[in-house]
Amino acid sequence: VQRMGKYSLLLRDMIKALDVGHPKIAELKAAEEMVKYQLRHGNDLLAMDSLRGCDMNVKDQGRLLRQNNFTVWNGKKKRQRR
Repeated sequence: VQRMGKYSLLLRDMIKALDVGHPKIAELKAAEEMVKYQLRHGNDLLAMDSLRGCDMNVKDQGRLLRQNNFTVWNGKKKRQRR
């Protein structure tokens, strides 16, 4: 997973290095979007894993949107999640 971020940066740098009308720019942008999607998906899976053991049915709450930090209360313990 750590390499995925490096691939995204590499693709971005490759796009910047090419001329605007270069025929490969569209393919590189599509590859960059695919890598970014996979990074988001991996991060979402990690966030879902942190919800294990929750005492309510998370699926009943609707679509999970992960933004910024959130607070998790476990009894009297309070934790910040990112």
